[in-house]
Amino acid sequence: MLESDTTRFAQRAKTAGANVTLKMVADSVHVFTLFPFLPETAATLEEIGQWSRQLLQK
Repeated sequence: MLESDTTRFAQRAKTAGANVTLKMVADSVHVFTLFPFLPETAATLEEIGQWSRQLLQK
């Protein structure tokens, strides 16, 4: 349910002209970013940090 809702939302936003980046993380738990001991958490938070720094430079 959550994955299909997310992909559908992302596609609708793209269609509407929004700049969308969707990264699906395989084999993890919902809200995995709340668990710092998971390896995918550090990588994902770093990507979010890079994305936000790029926005601030514009």
